Amino acid sequence: MKLYTGDLSPYSAKIRMQIYAMGIQDDVEFGLPVEFMMGKMYKVSPIGRIPVLETNEGLIPESEVIAEYLDDLYPDKSMVGTTPKNRADVRVLSRIGDIYLMNNIFMSLSQMNPETRSQAVIDLLMGQVARGIGALERHLGDGQFAVGDCLTRADCSLVPALWMCVGTVPRFGADNPIKADSRVAKYWDNIQQNEFAAKIIDEMNQGLKARMDGTEQKIREEAKVKEAKMVGVKMKAILISICLLLLSNCSMIPTAKTIEVSTIAEPVPMYHPPLPLEVGLVDVNWEILTPELMNDYLASYEDGSAPATAYYTLTSKEYENLSMNMAEIKRYLRDTLSVIKFYKEYDKKSNIEEKVSDTK
Repeated sequence: MKLYTGDLSPYSAKIRMQIYAMGIQDDVEFGLPVEFMMGKMYKVSPIGRIPVLETNEGLIPESEVIAEYLDDLYPDKSMVGTTPKNRADVRVLSRIGDIYLMNNIFMSLSQMNPETRSQAVIDLLMGQVARGIGALERHLGDGQFAVGDCLTRADCSLVPALWMCVGTVPRFGADNPIKADSRVAKYWDNIQQNEFAAKIIDEMNQGLKARMDGTEQKIREEAKVKEAKMVGVKMKAILISICLLLLSNCSMIPTAKTIEVSTIAEPVPMYHPPLPLEVGLVDVNWEILTPELMNDYLASYEDGSAPATAYYTLTSKEYENLSMNMAEIKRYLRDTLSVIKFYKEYDKKSNIEEKVSDTK
């Protein structure tokens, strides 16, 4: 098996600690793919993050899934607890370490630069970290280990998480969330005495040093240069292959023949859409209401002999304007129709002349 891991990755560190504690390091090779250094880890694993465990059966991403897999693969060395309650406690503490501590501190790393730091972001994330520390205070055991009297996966999660609380949080202007004389502080002091925890802490310190002194960035740049050279070599090989292929096939290329192409322009008759249907008008009965007629209507309406009717009225001047408008519309339509008929007759005449000319 091969574990894709990085010294400073807390999720990778928890798997390495589990491997050390289970004594299976001879079965697992550690490495960091070039793709991760170039920000292209998604080419190795769709999730694009480490750790990833490579097995004969395929890739396994996500630290908690890898931890479960190793427990299932080596049941006699399982680190998930011996009783149902132990196993529940181990999983609870592991989730606190992963979700409330590691995840929120990891997202806070973007706030290390004082010039671009957002205090609102820090306050939000550190509030979640403090919530996680409070949960630890309640769920931690009283001994050297997180659960029971032996090392479990809970310790493997909490060691890198608490290391980040102590070593990383103060770097972006926040206080160490572990309070002095608390149960969490006591646990942190005790667990550092464990050989596997001490090994992980040392590896993470080395990873932080490489990040701060530029060693990690130098490795990333070297990886990019190496990839660029590999791309150049591949492109050169492809171009050489294409050139050789073209040279070898030159004698097989037939002599080009000249083909005369003539274009015959055929007149395309103009399309004449059918004329629209004639306007369908309905009869309009005009009623001229004089004051006398209006008074007669109102009297009939009041005694119930005339129905209620709404009248739309025009003054004499407005009626005159309406008549002039209608006449103008009729004139425009008539003139437009004349123009359309002219072009239709003209096009028909042109087509006849062309046909006569073609027969001569």
